[in-house]
Amino acid sequence: MHVTDDLFDYLEDRMTAEGVRAVKAHLDTCPRCGDALRAAEQLRRDVIQAGARHLAYDRIIALAGAGTRPTTEEEAHLSRCAACADGLRHLRALADPPDLAEGAPARAAGRYAALFGGRRSRAGWAFGALAAAAAGIVAILVLPGDGGRGGLEDLAELAPLEVQWPRGGAGHAPDFRSGLQAYQARAYAEAEEHLRRHVAADPGDPEALLFLGSTYLLQRRPEQAIATLEAAAERSDDSFFLQESGWLLAQAYLLDGDAEGARGELERVVALDLDRRQEAETLMRRVESVR
Repeated sequence: MHVTDDLFDYLEDRMTAEGVRAVKAHLDTCPRCGDALRAAEQLRRDVIQAGARHLAYDRIIALAGAGTRPTTEEEAHLSRCAACADGLRHLRALADPPDLAEGAPARAAGRYAALFGGRRSRAGWAFGALAAAAAGIVAILVLPGDGGRGGLEDLAELAPLEVQWPRGGAGHAPDFRSGLQAYQARAYAEAEEHLRRHVAADPGDPEALLFLGSTYLLQRRPEQAIATLEAAAERSDDSFFLQESGWLLAQAYLLDGDAEGARGELERVVALDLDRRQEAETLMRRVESVR
């Protein structure tokens, strides 16, 4: 039995001491619930920090289904708002569209909308995207299988790079260091602001370009990610660095729907024969199966 339904009560200190002990004991042995807890913690931070309105949870659920396309205004918002884009991506990945229109995600969204202060509105905007993402966390354990739409963008593995501390060289530059701290905290809009300032002052810094490209990617802006990551790869001949930039470029091409571009980058990662070789080969096979 998983404890996903209890995670927000656990984080908000609304459980008995016995309940807290039970959740902690389960989290020690269950990686899946551990992942859900980390996602729930990020959602709470997003809610606290949110200063702009988000798509309503019922609209996010509708967009996750088949045949519903975002309006021009919604597309613009999704390109800027990592919270809404992540909520939509999580729901799309959980189950086939017919299951999303009825059942667990919709019910869970209603429950968490109350917790987060989400509300339906005539204009379709509210503090609701975070509730939709929360609903997705719950639905992981309610809906059968991983589902997914089977498109190239669903193959993109959007995970942050590991930040190594302490740092020397450019790592002492104030904007670069502040950018990495924000990146590590998953505050990607803030990280972008600092990293862009650093790159403007030092356009030849490949590591700053790599993290800036990753920041664009994590905000689902593949065209900017591709341009920035290509610039990063051109400025370094270090094999490990080329592996990381190639891997991120492959994810950006997938998010942009470019199978050939993704395959080219994955082939380069495989040729480097470093620690990402096996996952690059696996991802290449998955890309071929979609094409």
